[in-house]
Amino acid sequence: MSSKKRIAAVAITIAALTAGSTGIASAHDGANKGLVKATVLADLVKAGTITQVQADAISKKFDEVRAAKQAERAAKKTERAAKKAERAASKAPRP
Repeated sequence: MSSKKRIAAVAITIAALTAGSTGIASAHDGANKGLVKATVLADLVKAGTITQVQADAISKKFDEVRAAKQAERAAKKTERAAKKAERAASKAPRP
């Protein structure tokens, strides 16, 4: 398979996994978290579309993005809580 076809296959896979994971994010039971991604990547490796090294890199990137999103959500939650506390303090009656 040519390099361009592999790159296209990887890009399509990433897009499919991203779209698919959004659609099924609430459907997993926690025990099978990441199973779809692992299965799709394993199938692509088995078919010779991508190498195991490429599959590992894709999986690692998804994990990095997920961790970054979780950190971003936590930071926003902390920021919202601080703003809420600030508003509550400014509305408190003064002696």
